[in-house]
Amino acid sequence: MPGVLFSEGADDFHADCLVPVTRNGGSWEASDYGAEFDNALRMNAATSDQYSRLIRYMKAWRRAHHASFKSVVLELVAAEFMRRKWDHTQSSHVWDDWLVRDFLAHMIANYYSTYALPGGKEIETGVGWVDAARRSHIDAKVACTFDDSGPSYVAYWRRVFGSAFGA
Repeated sequence: MPGVLFSEGADDFHADCLVPVTRNGGSWEASDYGAEFDNALRMNAATSDQYSRLIRYMKAWRRAHHASFKSVVLELVAAEFMRRKWDHTQSSHVWDDWLVRDFLAHMIANYYSTYALPGGKEIETGVGWVDAARRSHIDAKVACTFDDSGPSYVAYWRRVFGSAFGA
């Protein structure tokens, strides 16, 4: 997204910018992409890369269900979940199915919440995705009861992530 740099001494990754907003007749909003980037790096380091795996899983979920959930909101909700709800000792890939299951529950519990971006801008989770999250959470709970190499496990995760899962 294009922006207008207004911070002296900034670099490509740490820049306070004004970005155009086209809704409600248009305006400009401050954004700090560098702080967002730094937050993601810190969260990923603290979770042994599990944060970035969760984001990839949930973007696959979003595509499979045509869910209207913005990437930046997904990252904010995931960061909150990883900080407050997830046991970081469960950071290996072995726990990723439980991670997705528990994150779906967290998303549902925080439906239509407001989150703050670095710099203070508030952004809402939006609407139109909670029914897909509820269905997927049920499927994820069932999938977690099966052996991770069995056909039932794969079938239920395909309902969550789409037909490409496990292919």
